Amino acid sequence: MLAGRHMCRRVFMTTVYETIRVRNGRLPFIDRHIERLRGGCAAVGMPPPKALGARLDELGLGDRPDRALRVEWDGSTLDISERPVPSTAPLALVTSSVPHPGYAVKTTARTAFEQAQAEARQNGADEGLLLTADGAVAEGTLFAICWFEGAVLRVPSLDLGILPSIGRDRVIELAGQIGLDVEPGCFARELLEGRPAFITTSVRGVVGVAMLDGVRVPHDPRIKQLRDAFWPS
Repeated sequence: MLAGRHMCRRVFMTTVYETIRVRNGRLPFIDRHIERLRGGCAAVGMPPPKALGARLDELGLGDRPDRALRVEWDGSTLDISERPVPSTAPLALVTSSVPHPGYAVKTTARTAFEQAQAEARQNGADEGLLLTADGAVAEGTLFAICWFEGAVLRVPSLDLGILPSIGRDRVIELAGQIGLDVEPGCFARELLEGRPAFITTSVRGVVGVAMLDGVRVPHDPRIKQLRDAFWPS
């Protein structure tokens, strides 16, 4: 005869997260964030949080200033915190010596990105640009990277193991609307030399790259065109 029953609760060693822009009292890409969070949970074998949209609505987004919400979920606890929107001034980037680790699921296991960011700051830059072990352009410490090759917009392929960026997806949509061909691929770092480039995130939108490895990056008016169209009306 059993003396009692003990309920076992599965403990997950992974935390998935999303950083969500609050803009003019709205969450412009909330459906995409929830979809990616659920996909991340499925990828690591974790149940998704329940009623995330309702939890965010409880925060009273109405008349409060623009900001970013960070949502973390470890399989049992949903934590939501707030932070200011990062600067949208043009960035100085440096190519990192830290190889891209493969990051197809947005989790808090970000040691390589933290090391790359620290390295960038030590070198007087804003952020770092990570390459794959084979030297292909992957993504930044906190962003997706895009650049122009003539009339073509180049973006690193998801096949490289980069994050399926919401900002990247939005830019690809807009590029089609303004008549730009988009070329996802595996591109060597040298192919960025002298090309107009920008970064994109679902929090910052589109932000131009001013310097790359100490060399000034040329300006392109199409960056402003994408930036102005980035946020849904």
